[in-house]
Amino acid sequence: MQDLTWVKENKVFTVTIKGAFNAHLVQHFRKVFLEVEAPDTTFIIDLADAEFIDSAALGLMIHMKKKFKGTPLQTIKVINSNERVLKVFQIMRFHDMFEIS
Repeated sequence: MQDLTWVKENKVFTVTIKGAFNAHLVQHFRKVFLEVEAPDTTFIIDLADAEFIDSAALGLMIHMKKKFKGTPLQTIKVINSNERVLKVFQIMRFHDMFEIS
């Protein structure tokens, strides 16, 4: 099962991914991150229930980082990643672009 939910609260925009963060969710995720607007200052991607991430999702995350450059949105965090996803982030050097925990 794949699922994407989001909530805005106190200038923080949080997206939660369940299942596979892959090409099937990329279009939905793109629509969601287009909802981010001033005064949102933090974007969180919660991967606690994500099984894996594919290249389409990684590419979208890079696009998102570039889109928000120079905007009030200063922080993009990726939280609760499993070991498999953390290894992908490490190989792709995502720690240089995002706050990952």
